[in-house]
Amino acid sequence: MRFGVENRNFLFAALIIFWAFFGDACGQTQERKMKQINEHEEKAKQLRYQKKFDEAIKEQQKAVDIDRNYVGSWVLLGSIYLEAAQWQKAVDALNKAVELEPKDAVIYALLGNAWEHLNNLQKSIEYRKKAVSLEPDNIDYLVNLGATQNLLEDNKSARVSYEKAFEIDPNYTGAIYNLAILEEEEGNIEKATYLYEKVLNLEKEDKEMLRRAQEKLDNFKHKKVAKP
Repeated sequence: MRFGVENRNFLFAALIIFWAFFGDACGQTQERKMKQINEHEEKAKQLRYQKKFDEAIKEQQKAVDIDRNYVGSWVLLGSIYLEAAQWQKAVDALNKAVELEPKDAVIYALLGNAWEHLNNLQKSIEYRKKAVSLEPDNIDYLVNLGATQNLLEDNKSARVSYEKAFEIDPNYTGAIYNLAILEEEEGNIEKATYLYEKVLNLEKEDKEMLRRAQEKLDNFKHKKVAKP
C-alpha cells in the first residue's frame, strides 16, 4: 500500500487532531498542577504567618514535589527555612532556585542573608553583589551589601554601597542610619549627628531605629556636656 494524496491529507488531519488534543490535555494538566501548587503555598504562607514553621515547611514541600522545576516553590521554601533559622536548608533550596532561574535578584539576596547567618561573610557579599548587579537601583540590596561589608570592617566599600543607596533615595532611612554609624566610627561626630537627626525627622515606622538614633544623639550630648 502506498499513500496517495487522500491518505496524506487524512494522516495530516489526524496529526492535527492528535496534537490539538494532546496540547489541550497538557495545558489542563499544567493548570491542575498550578492550582494544587497554589493551594499548598497558600496554606504554607498562612502557617508561616502563624510562626508554625515546621508545618509550613511540610506544606511547602508538597508544592515543590508537584513540580520540581517550578522556581517559585523553591524560593518560597527557602524563605520559610530562613524564617525558621534553618540556614543550610535555606541555602540548599535557594541553590536549586538559582539553577532554575539564574537571573533573579531576589534569590541572590536571600542567599546573601542565609550565608551571613552561616557566618560566611565572603559568600554573603558574593551573592549580595550579584543581587545588586541585577538590580543596581534596589536600595535594600545596596544597604544590605554595605552592612555585610561593614561586618568585614571594609568601611570603604560599605561607604560606597550606602552612598549609592543615598543617591537613589536621599530619604531612605536605612542608608542614612548606616551612614551615620560609619561617620561615628570614623570620628566624624558632626556628620553623624546630622544624619541621626535626619533619621528622627524622616522615619515613621521603625521604632527600633528611632530609639537607637535618639540614644546615639543623647550619648553625643552627654559626652559633650561631660567634657571638662
